Amino acid sequence: MMKDFKESTFSTDKSTGDLRVLCVLLGGNKQGQAFAESCLRWTPQVAVGEEAIFLEIGKCSHIYSEETIVKGVLALARRFEMKVSIALDQDIPTSLAKARYHNQIKEKSNLPIEILNDYLSPFVRTHQLDKMIISLKLLGINQLGQFMEVRPNELASRFGKDGLFVSMRVRDARHIPWPRFKPEEFIVEEQQIESTQPLTNLEPLTFVLRGLIDKSMARLRGRSERATVVELILEQEPYSTVKQAKRRWLFELALPQGSTRGLLDIIKDRLARELQVTPLEAPLTGVTFKVLSTAPGAASQKDFFCKKEEQKEIMAALVSRLTERLGPHQAFVAESVENYRPERSWLRKFAEEDSEASEVVWPTPERPLRLYKEPKELSQFGDILVAQGKRWKVVKMLGPEHISGDWWNNQYERDYFRVATDTGEELWVYKEDKDLYLHGIFD
Repeated sequence: MMKDFKESTFSTDKSTGDLRVLCVLLGGNKQGQAFAESCLRWTPQVAVGEEAIFLEIGKCSHIYSEETIVKGVLALARRFEMKVSIALDQDIPTSLAKARYHNQIKEKSNLPIEILNDYLSPFVRTHQLDKMIISLKLLGINQLGQFMEVRPNELASRFGKDGLFVSMRVRDARHIPWPRFKPEEFIVEEQQIESTQPLTNLEPLTFVLRGLIDKSMARLRGRSERATVVELILEQEPYSTVKQAKRRWLFELALPQGSTRGLLDIIKDRLARELQVTPLEAPLTGVTFKVLSTAPGAASQKDFFCKKEEQKEIMAALVSRLTERLGPHQAFVAESVENYRPERSWLRKFAEEDSEASEVVWPTPERPLRLYKEPKELSQFGDILVAQGKRWKVVKMLGPEHISGDWWNNQYERDYFRVATDTGEELWVYKEDKDLYLHGIFD
């Protein structure tokens, strides 16, 4: 069962050293590898066993408190739809043994003798000591504390090397070597669809996709990565009328994605267009989501007082959606550069260049988002402005803002005005010599 964390549940006594092992007992769930990857956000020392994963959190106590990590692990388990039991202690087998009993047994000495197999082999389930455990119980030894009172030489004479070895492990298991943990090369999340709940359109498919993408994003965050290329595979019932049982979509993302919502919107946009043209031919039997390529993406804690990271994530998703819809090189980010001349005060930065926009260190007046490539000549008749057959009546005029060109490159002098008109549009107009030009429109 999943146990809610309480402050009194875990001891924080570190008198025997800095090793603090958090055991997450998976309860038969097969997502241990994926869950362990997600837990890399808290600690780089992770081990995966047949029944549980283990996190060494003692060395990260200056960054996270034990309470914070425990609550985070429980929240992550809910995202993975897993029922877990967790326990924290100073070695691997003791934390595993306590997790088996849902952390109800606080003292190591009170643990039942049946958990000796966990001390012999904490990563691979074994029944090697079952006969020994039966013999110990016949001798009246039912708890670990009673077992530790037996002298090692007596255990060796009665039970051989296994008895001596497990006796040493029970007394001090802090030096058990951790097996190497290697994340999967590709992140793959899949879900089989029951025939009783057939998926035939985009709306119910979205709910399945959200869960798969959310798990993938959690794994990417643990690995400090973001997705750059993903693949979606939809498997249909292999009816005789179905021409293509498996349908695949490859998404080469304009900007690396690390949020579930942003990536889901990109995928939904394309599916909505393509399924409208070529609908599904049969109910779905399975959905597979793969992350084929990634880019480094350092994880950071959410700052409640600054939305910069959140806004950056939203912008990355927006640029990727526009690129997906409009095509490559059609969506770009305008980067400010140090130049007074409006035409040269920004540069196009395409998504694949992945560069941060440089910040101008001095305040500059607001510029229009719609800037004409070539200024349009304006005719003035009193308070009426005319350009290419369109007329505006001047309501208010702000300015001038004097802008001059580089003295070594086509020197010019311009006075810019921000003009409010009767149509609600605000024009960016400049005067050069005696002529008026329309250079842009504010949005």
